[in-house]
Amino acid sequence: DEFCSITVPNVMGTATDNCTVSIVQLPAAGTVVSLEHNGTVEVVVTATDAAGNIDESTVVLTAKDKIAPTPVMETLAPVRAECIVEAGDVTKPLAVDNCDESIEGVADLYFPVTRSGSTIITWKYDDGNGNVTYQQQEIIIEDATAPVPDVASLEDIAVECGVSDIPAPTATDNCRGAIMGTASDALTYMDQGEYTITWSYDDENGNITTQQQNVIVRDVTVPEVSTRDITVYLDPEINVSIAPEDIDNGSFDNCSEVRLSLDQTYFDEVGTYEVTLTATDEAGNTGQETATVTVEIDGVDASTVHVVPTILKQSSMAKVVVPFRSKIMQVEVLETETNKYKMFEGNKSFEMMIDIAPFKGTLLVRVLDEKGTVHLKKLIAL
Repeated sequence: DEFCSITVPNVMGTATDNCTVSIVQLPAAGTVVSLEHNGTVEVVVTATDAAGNIDESTVVLTAKDKIAPTPVMETLAPVRAECIVEAGDVTKPLAVDNCDESIEGVADLYFPVTRSGSTIITWKYDDGNGNVTYQQQEIIIEDATAPVPDVASLEDIAVECGVSDIPAPTATDNCRGAIMGTASDALTYMDQGEYTITWSYDDENGNITTQQQNVIVRDVTVPEVSTRDITVYLDPEINVSIAPEDIDNGSFDNCSEVRLSLDQTYFDEVGTYEVTLTATDEAGNTGQETATVTVEIDGVDASTVHVVPTILKQSSMAKVVVPFRSKIMQVEVLETETNKYKMFEGNKSFEMMIDIAPFKGTLLVRVLDEKGTVHLKKLIAL
Protein backbone atom coordinates (compact mmCIF):
# COMPACT_ATOMS: atom_id res chain seq x y z
CA ASP A 1 0.00 0.00 0.00
CA GLU A 2 1.03 3.65 0.14
CA PHE A 3 2.89 2.96 3.37
CA CYS A 4 4.89 0.02 1.96
CA SER A 5 2.97 -2.45 4.14
CA ILE A 6 0.42 -5.23 3.77
CA THR A 7 -2.72 -6.13 5.73
CA VAL A 8 -2.79 -9.80 6.64
CA PRO A 9 -5.92 -11.41 5.17
CA ASN A 10 -7.99 -14.22 6.73
CA VAL A 11 -6.31 -17.42 5.60
CA MET A 12 -7.82 -19.82 8.20
CA GLY A 13 -9.95 -21.76 5.81
CA THR A 14 -11.75 -24.82 7.31
CA ALA A 15 -10.87 -27.95 9.26
CA THR A 16 -12.79 -31.20 9.94
CA ASP A 17 -12.66 -33.38 13.03
CA ASN A 18 -14.79 -36.13 14.58
CA CYS A 19 -15.37 -33.74 17.42
CA THR A 20 -15.63 -30.02 17.77
CA VAL A 21 -12.68 -28.05 16.23
CA SER A 22 -11.51 -24.42 16.53
CA ILE A 23 -9.18 -22.58 14.08
CA VAL A 24 -6.93 -19.57 14.74
CA GLN A 25 -4.21 -17.78 12.69
CA LEU A 26 -1.19 -15.80 13.71
CA PRO A 27 -0.76 -12.97 12.83
CA ALA A 28 -4.48 -12.44 12.95
CA ALA A 29 -6.41 -11.18 9.96
CA GLY A 30 -6.28 -7.37 9.74
CA THR A 31 -2.78 -7.16 11.16
CA VAL A 32 -0.65 -4.53 9.28
CA VAL A 33 2.90 -5.68 8.53
CA SER A 34 5.59 -3.39 7.00
CA LEU A 35 7.38 -5.15 4.14
CA GLU A 36 9.69 -4.23 1.28
CA HIS A 37 8.97 -5.32 -2.27
CA ASN A 38 9.05 -9.14 -2.41
CA GLY A 39 9.25 -9.29 1.36
CA THR A 40 7.41 -12.23 3.01
CA VAL A 41 5.51 -12.96 6.20
CA GLU A 42 4.43 -16.40 7.48
CA VAL A 43 0.90 -16.84 8.80
CA VAL A 44 0.49 -19.95 10.99
CA VAL A 45 -3.01 -21.48 11.00
CA THR A 46 -3.73 -23.78 13.98
CA ALA A 47 -6.73 -26.14 14.28
CA THR A 48 -7.49 -27.57 17.79
CA ASP A 49 -10.21 -30.10 18.65
CA ALA A 50 -12.03 -30.60 21.94
CA ALA A 51 -9.57 -33.26 23.00
CA GLY A 52 -6.65 -30.90 22.57
CA ASN A 53 -5.35 -32.40 19.35
CA ILE A 54 -3.57 -29.76 17.21
CA ASP A 55 -2.84 -29.45 13.48
CA GLU A 56 -0.86 -26.52 12.01
CA SER A 57 -0.42 -25.13 8.50
CA THR A 58 1.80 -22.24 7.38
CA VAL A 59 0.74 -19.71 4.72
CA VAL A 60 3.50 -17.51 3.21
CA LEU A 61 2.40 -14.00 2.12
CA THR A 62 4.65 -12.10 -0.41
CA ALA A 63 4.45 -8.27 -0.66
CA LYS A 64 4.48 -6.67 -4.13
CA ASP A 65 5.12 -2.89 -4.66
CA LYS A 66 2.78 -1.69 -7.42
CA ILE A 67 2.75 2.03 -6.60
CA ALA A 68 4.89 4.38 -8.77
CA PRO A 69 6.88 7.30 -7.31
CA THR A 70 5.16 10.69 -7.12
CA PRO A 71 7.18 13.83 -8.12
CA VAL A 72 7.56 16.32 -5.31
CA MET A 73 6.99 19.22 -7.74
CA GLU A 74 3.98 18.87 -9.97
CA THR A 75 5.62 21.15 -12.59
CA LEU A 76 9.35 21.82 -12.95
CA ALA A 77 10.36 25.42 -13.63
CA PRO A 78 12.38 26.05 -16.84
CA VAL A 79 16.16 26.39 -16.54
CA ARG A 80 17.33 29.52 -18.35
CA ALA A 81 20.84 30.49 -19.48
CA GLU A 82 22.55 32.55 -22.19
CA CYS A 83 25.26 30.19 -23.38
CA ILE A 84 25.59 26.87 -21.59
CA VAL A 85 23.91 24.75 -18.96
CA GLU A 86 26.18 22.44 -16.99
CA ALA A 87 24.97 19.52 -14.92
CA GLY A 88 25.66 21.53 -11.79
CA ASP A 89 23.34 24.30 -13.00
CA VAL A 90 20.29 22.03 -12.79
CA THR A 91 18.92 20.88 -9.45
CA LYS A 92 17.92 17.26 -9.71
CA PRO A 93 14.23 16.97 -8.87
CA LEU A 94 12.87 14.50 -6.31
CA ALA A 95 9.95 12.12 -6.08
CA VAL A 96 8.47 10.40 -3.04
CA ASP A 97 7.82 6.67 -3.01
CA ASN A 98 5.76 4.47 -0.75
CA CYS A 99 8.79 2.34 0.04
CA ASP A 100 11.64 4.88 -0.26
CA GLU A 101 11.64 8.25 1.42
CA SER A 102 12.72 10.05 -1.80
CA ILE A 103 14.03 9.20 -5.25
CA GLU A 104 16.39 11.49 -7.20
CA GLY A 105 15.54 11.97 -10.88
CA VAL A 106 17.92 10.77 -13.58
CA ALA A 107 18.18 12.90 -16.77
CA ASP A 108 17.99 11.40 -20.25
CA LEU A 109 20.60 13.75 -21.79
CA TYR A 110 24.27 14.53 -21.43
CA PHE A 111 25.53 17.82 -20.11
CA PRO A 112 26.60 20.45 -20.96
CA VAL A 113 23.71 21.74 -23.07
CA THR A 114 24.86 24.44 -25.53
CA ARG A 115 22.24 24.39 -28.27
CA SER A 116 20.43 27.68 -28.57
CA GLY A 117 16.69 27.50 -28.04
CA SER A 118 14.63 24.93 -26.16
CA THR A 119 15.85 21.53 -24.98
CA ILE A 120 13.66 19.11 -23.04
CA ILE A 121 15.00 17.01 -20.17
CA THR A 122 13.03 13.92 -19.26
CA TRP A 123 13.61 12.96 -15.64
CA LYS A 124 13.14 9.35 -14.62
CA TYR A 125 12.11 8.30 -11.10
CA ASP A 126 12.64 4.56 -10.65
CA ASP A 127 11.83 2.92 -7.32
CA GLY A 128 13.77 -0.20 -8.29
CA ASN A 129 10.64 -2.33 -7.98
CA GLY A 130 9.53 -1.96 -11.57
CA ASN A 131 7.57 1.24 -10.98
CA VAL A 132 8.76 4.26 -13.00
CA THR A 133 7.48 7.83 -13.25
CA TYR A 134 8.65 10.38 -15.83
CA GLN A 135 8.66 14.17 -15.63
CA GLN A 136 9.84 16.76 -18.16
CA GLN A 137 11.70 20.03 -17.67
CA GLU A 138 12.65 22.65 -20.27
CA ILE A 139 16.12 24.16 -20.73
CA ILE A 140 16.03 27.50 -22.57
CA ILE A 141 19.30 28.93 -23.89
CA GLU A 142 18.91 32.44 -25.26
CA ASP A 143 21.95 34.64 -25.83
CA ALA A 144 20.87 38.23 -25.35
CA THR A 145 24.31 39.76 -24.76
CA ALA A 146 26.13 41.45 -27.65
CA PRO A 147 29.89 41.08 -28.18
CA VAL A 148 32.08 43.67 -26.46
CA PRO A 149 34.94 45.20 -28.52
CA ASP A 150 38.33 44.47 -27.01
CA VAL A 151 39.38 48.08 -27.70
CA ALA A 152 36.77 50.64 -26.75
CA SER A 153 37.92 53.20 -29.34
CA LEU A 154 39.88 52.11 -32.39
CA GLU A 155 42.87 54.23 -33.34
CA ASP A 156 43.08 55.86 -36.75
CA ILE A 157 45.11 53.89 -39.28
CA ALA A 158 47.51 55.67 -41.65
CA VAL A 159 48.28 53.70 -44.81
CA GLU A 160 49.50 54.27 -48.33
CA CYS A 161 47.61 53.76 -51.54
CA GLY A 162 47.07 50.14 -52.46
CA VAL A 163 47.70 48.78 -48.96
CA SER A 164 45.23 45.96 -48.25
CA ASP A 165 46.53 44.34 -45.07
CA ILE A 166 44.46 46.38 -42.63
CA PRO A 167 44.22 44.26 -39.45
CA ALA A 168 40.73 43.36 -38.28
CA PRO A 169 39.96 44.21 -34.63
CA THR A 170 38.41 41.70 -32.24
CA ALA A 171 35.64 41.54 -29.68
CA THR A 172 34.85 39.14 -26.85
CA ASP A 173 31.48 37.43 -26.64
CA ASN A 174 30.00 35.80 -23.55
CA CYS A 175 29.27 32.64 -25.53
CA ARG A 176 31.63 32.44 -28.50
CA GLY A 177 34.68 34.02 -26.92
CA ALA A 178 36.93 35.87 -29.39
CA ILE A 179 35.20 37.22 -32.52
CA MET A 180 37.06 38.71 -35.48
CA GLY A 181 35.54 41.85 -36.93
CA THR A 182 34.25 41.82 -40.50
CA ALA A 183 33.59 44.75 -42.82
CA SER A 184 31.46 45.27 -45.90
CA ASP A 185 33.50 48.37 -46.77
CA ALA A 186 36.44 48.21 -49.16
CA LEU A 187 39.71 47.58 -47.34
CA THR A 188 41.99 48.60 -50.20
CA TYR A 189 42.27 52.28 -51.12
CA MET A 190 43.84 53.57 -54.32
CA ASP A 191 43.20 57.28 -53.76
CA GLN A 192 44.39 59.59 -51.03
CA GLY A 193 41.83 60.75 -48.51
CA GLU A 194 40.05 59.81 -45.30
CA TYR A 195 37.78 56.78 -45.12
CA THR A 196 35.67 55.06 -42.46
CA ILE A 197 35.46 51.32 -41.90
CA THR A 198 32.45 49.93 -40.04
CA TRP A 199 33.50 46.72 -38.31
CA SER A 200 30.81 44.22 -37.28
CA TYR A 201 31.08 41.60 -34.54
CA ASP A 202 28.41 38.92 -34.98
CA ASP A 203 27.98 36.20 -32.34
CA GLU A 204 25.67 34.24 -34.71
CA ASN A 205 22.94 34.32 -32.09
CA GLY A 206 21.35 37.51 -33.37
CA ASN A 207 23.56 39.91 -31.43
CA ILE A 208 25.73 42.27 -33.47
CA THR A 209 28.01 45.06 -32.29
CA THR A 210 29.45 47.61 -34.71
CA GLN A 211 32.51 49.81 -34.34
CA GLN A 212 33.98 52.44 -36.63
CA GLN A 213 37.60 53.09 -37.50
CA ASN A 214 39.11 55.91 -39.55
CA VAL A 215 41.60 55.17 -42.31
CA ILE A 216 43.85 57.97 -43.54
CA VAL A 217 45.45 57.30 -46.92
CA ARG A 218 48.56 59.38 -47.61
CA ASP A 219 50.97 59.03 -50.52
CA VAL A 220 54.53 59.31 -49.21
CA THR A 221 56.18 56.95 -51.69
CA VAL A 222 58.15 58.37 -54.61
CA PRO A 223 57.21 57.20 -58.11
CA GLU A 224 59.05 54.30 -59.69
CA VAL A 225 61.00 55.75 -62.61
CA SER A 226 62.09 53.58 -65.53
CA THR A 227 64.08 54.94 -68.49
CA ARG A 228 65.52 53.76 -71.77
CA ASP A 229 68.46 54.96 -73.84
CA ILE A 230 67.68 56.37 -77.28
CA THR A 231 69.49 57.54 -80.41
CA VAL A 232 68.31 60.63 -82.31
CA TYR A 233 69.53 62.20 -85.52
CA LEU A 234 70.11 65.83 -86.32
CA ASP A 235 68.52 67.08 -89.47
CA PRO A 236 71.17 68.89 -91.54
CA GLU A 237 69.17 72.10 -91.21
CA ILE A 238 67.13 71.73 -87.99
CA ASN A 239 68.20 70.82 -84.48
CA VAL A 240 66.53 67.93 -82.65
CA SER A 241 64.25 67.90 -79.61
CA ILE A 242 63.01 65.02 -77.52
CA ALA A 243 60.05 64.61 -75.17
CA PRO A 244 59.93 62.93 -71.74
CA GLU A 245 57.85 60.16 -73.27
CA ASP A 246 60.81 59.25 -75.51
CA ILE A 247 62.88 58.41 -72.43
CA ASP A 248 60.11 56.97 -70.25
CA ASN A 249 59.99 53.19 -70.09
CA GLY A 250 56.90 52.65 -67.94
CA SER A 251 57.28 54.92 -64.92
CA PHE A 252 54.41 54.69 -62.43
CA ASP A 253 53.20 55.70 -58.98
CA ASN A 254 51.33 53.69 -56.36
CA CYS A 255 48.60 56.33 -55.97
CA SER A 256 48.22 58.55 -58.99
CA GLU A 257 49.28 59.41 -62.49
CA VAL A 258 52.73 60.96 -62.84
CA ARG A 259 53.93 64.09 -64.62
CA LEU A 260 57.14 63.55 -66.57
CA SER A 261 59.86 66.10 -67.24
CA LEU A 262 63.41 66.11 -68.62
CA ASP A 263 66.31 68.28 -67.60
CA GLN A 264 67.34 68.57 -71.30
CA THR A 265 65.13 68.24 -74.36
CA TYR A 266 67.04 70.22 -77.03
CA PHE A 267 70.23 69.13 -78.79
CA ASP A 268 72.20 70.90 -81.52
CA GLU A 269 75.47 68.99 -81.50
CA VAL A 270 76.49 65.43 -82.11
CA GLY A 271 77.45 63.61 -78.91
CA THR A 272 76.37 61.44 -76.01
CA TYR A 273 74.28 63.10 -73.32
CA GLU A 274 73.05 61.97 -69.93
CA VAL A 275 69.55 63.23 -69.25
CA THR A 276 67.50 62.96 -66.07
CA LEU A 277 63.85 61.95 -66.24
CA THR A 278 61.77 63.19 -63.31
CA ALA A 279 58.37 61.70 -62.41
CA THR A 280 56.15 63.70 -60.04
CA ASP A 281 52.97 62.30 -58.51
CA GLU A 282 49.91 64.26 -57.36
CA ALA A 283 51.21 64.35 -53.79
CA GLY A 284 54.40 66.09 -54.92
CA ASN A 285 56.68 63.08 -54.46
CA THR A 286 59.38 62.91 -57.13
CA GLY A 287 61.53 60.12 -58.46
CA GLN A 288 64.44 60.43 -60.89
CA GLU A 289 66.42 58.18 -63.20
CA THR A 290 69.03 58.90 -65.86
CA ALA A 291 69.24 57.77 -69.46
CA THR A 292 71.68 58.18 -72.32
CA VAL A 293 70.76 60.13 -75.45
CA THR A 294 73.05 59.61 -78.42
CA VAL A 295 72.86 62.40 -81.01
CA GLU A 296 74.10 61.64 -84.52
CA ILE A 297 73.96 63.47 -87.82
CA ASP A 298 74.81 60.83 -90.38
CA GLY A 299 72.39 58.15 -89.30
CA VAL A 300 69.38 59.39 -91.26
CA ASP A 301 68.64 57.32 -94.33
CA ALA A 302 66.63 59.72 -96.41
CA SER A 303 66.15 57.15 -99.10
CA THR A 304 64.26 54.77 -96.82
CA VAL A 305 62.29 57.11 -94.51
CA HIS A 306 59.85 59.32 -96.37
CA VAL A 307 56.98 61.68 -95.74
CA VAL A 308 55.09 62.25 -98.97
CA PRO A 309 54.18 64.48 -100.54
CA THR A 310 56.82 66.88 -99.26
CA ILE A 311 54.60 69.84 -100.16
CA LEU A 312 50.91 69.78 -99.26
CA LYS A 313 48.68 72.14 -101.26
CA GLN A 314 45.11 70.90 -101.46
CA SER A 315 45.17 68.27 -98.72
CA SER A 316 46.28 67.95 -95.11
CA MET A 317 46.97 64.22 -95.42
CA ALA A 318 50.53 62.89 -95.72
CA LYS A 319 51.96 59.37 -95.78
CA VAL A 320 54.83 58.30 -93.54
CA VAL A 321 56.92 55.44 -94.93
CA VAL A 322 59.77 53.58 -93.18
CA PRO A 323 61.84 50.62 -94.44
CA PHE A 324 59.66 47.58 -95.13
CA ARG A 325 60.90 45.58 -92.14
CA SER A 326 60.55 48.51 -89.74
CA LYS A 327 57.52 49.58 -87.72
CA ILE A 328 56.18 53.04 -87.06
CA MET A 329 55.74 53.46 -83.28
CA GLN A 330 55.06 57.21 -83.07
CA VAL A 331 54.87 60.27 -85.31
CA GLU A 332 55.16 63.86 -84.07
CA VAL A 333 54.53 66.94 -86.24
CA LEU A 334 56.01 70.29 -85.11
CA GLU A 335 54.84 73.61 -86.55
CA THR A 336 58.17 75.42 -86.44
CA GLU A 337 56.76 78.96 -86.40
CA THR A 338 54.53 78.38 -83.33
CA ASN A 339 56.24 75.39 -81.69
CA LYS A 340 52.84 73.70 -81.58
CA TYR A 341 52.88 69.98 -82.19
CA LYS A 342 50.61 67.00 -82.80
CA MET A 343 51.38 63.44 -81.78
CA PHE A 344 50.14 60.30 -83.51
CA GLU A 345 50.29 56.82 -82.04
CA GLY A 346 52.06 54.53 -84.48
CA ASN A 347 50.20 51.71 -86.20
CA LYS A 348 53.22 49.39 -85.95
CA SER A 349 53.29 49.07 -89.72
CA PHE A 350 55.85 50.32 -92.24
CA GLU A 351 53.50 53.06 -93.46
CA MET A 352 50.64 55.17 -92.11
CA MET A 353 48.61 58.27 -92.97
CA ILE A 354 48.68 61.40 -90.81
CA ASP A 355 46.48 64.50 -90.85
CA ILE A 356 48.62 67.60 -90.18
CA ALA A 357 45.68 70.06 -90.12
CA PRO A 358 45.50 72.82 -89.00
CA PHE A 359 49.28 73.32 -89.18
CA LYS A 360 50.74 75.47 -91.96
CA GLY A 361 54.18 76.49 -93.10
CA THR A 362 57.35 74.57 -92.42
CA LEU A 363 56.68 71.43 -90.44
CA LEU A 364 59.14 69.06 -88.81
CA VAL A 365 57.98 65.44 -88.87
CA ARG A 366 59.59 63.24 -86.27
CA VAL A 367 59.24 59.46 -86.77
CA LEU A 368 60.07 56.91 -84.04
CA ASP A 369 60.59 53.30 -85.10
CA GLU A 370 60.51 50.10 -83.05
CA LYS A 371 64.25 50.29 -82.33
CA GLY A 372 63.86 53.64 -80.63
CA THR A 373 65.47 55.44 -83.55
CA VAL A 374 64.14 58.91 -84.31
CA HIS A 375 64.00 60.08 -87.95
CA LEU A 376 63.38 63.72 -88.86
CA LYS A 377 61.78 64.90 -92.10
CA LYS A 378 60.70 68.29 -93.33
CA LEU A 379 57.27 69.02 -94.77
CA ILE A 380 55.72 72.15 -96.29
CA ALA A 381 51.98 72.81 -95.83
CA LEU A 382 50.53 75.62 -97.93
